[in-house]
Amino acid sequence: MKVLAYLLYGQKTEYELELTLSILSALHQLGEDKSDVKIVIVTDRENLLPSFPVEILRVSHEELAAWQTTPSGHYHFRAKPCALLKVIDRYQCPAALLDTDTYFIQDPRKLFERISSTTSLMHESDNYRIGENPLWDPITPHIQDGIEIEGVTISPESEMLNSGVIGITHDNRGLIEKSILVLDRLFAIGPVFNVEQLAIGAVLSKHTKVANCRDIVLHYWGSGYRKPFIH
Repeated sequence: MKVLAYLLYGQKTEYELELTLSILSALHQLGEDKSDVKIVIVTDRENLLPSFPVEILRVSHEELAAWQTTPSGHYHFRAKPCALLKVIDRYQCPAALLDTDTYFIQDPRKLFERISSTTSLMHESDNYRIGENPLWDPITPHIQDGIEIEGVTISPESEMLNSGVIGITHDNRGLIEKSILVLDRLFAIGPVFNVEQLAIGAVLSKHTKVANCRDIVLHYWGSGYRKPFIH
């Protein structure tokens, strides 16, 4: 069994519509026999997509609040690695967590061909090092010579990988736990909005070979025409 997982919380309609499109694209690409892939939604919602062939993994409001709490304050994207841990612990099999603003252009099974004990998966490189992007100015002056967190070096030369897709095997769940510790430390230095991506990418790159899946999943994040057009 393999698991495609999504995290959805709150009441924003556009996120539910994104999720609907992503799941429909997955079902379409999977074809008639879907028995080897389970689609799971981690959510605090009641009665979400009741007619879809998906499994709901409930998260309480208290659990979600804990996921989004760092030692230095609230950070909502911290919930992503926590949700992936919940999925891995529940199903004990390879899992890929996808952002809702995604859709499949190939068979989702191909994701799992790129996940093993030595290979993990993220969507793609964002094609910059954090020292090149002013977004990271709250952090980079404090780490000019690099800092080591949980055995992982973070420096202005650290590459940003996109976490629109995160895929690991169950035996690598400890890497996601470690990425949360790295995330918390970086957030304490500076509350950059996508510090979660840097932490996960840095940890997975340290301990595994990181594959990408931009040829399998289209991720329409960011500015420009893509997200408004899809909406």
